[in-house]
Amino acid sequence: MTSRAAKFIRVEGAEAPASPLRRYPVRLTPEADGGFSVVCPALPGAVSEGDTEAEALANIAEAIRGLLAAYAADGQPVPWRPGYDVGGCKYVFVADPAGTTPTL
Repeated sequence: MTSRAAKFIRVEGAEAPASPLRRYPVRLTPEADGGFSVVCPALPGAVSEGDTEAEALANIAEAIRGLLAAYAADGQPVPWRPGYDVGGCKYVFVADPAGTTPTL
């Protein structure tokens, strides 16, 4: 059984985050030819991959940051699909740009 602490992955940018870190649920899937695909099912469009689990988690955090920054730049609310924060998820922590908050 995986301990609760092992499910939380802290991923930050090179600089200190300007806003609080928010937890995003992600699902990792091992690929048949190696590596991992990863998706944040609660945030439409947040998908990535990596050769290792750590790389995939870092890449999805970057994808989430990019999506949040795009929504903030466009002045759009962040679409958020609730109900995906359930068992089997790992989590990445990402600073929301300019304090954006997902629309629940």
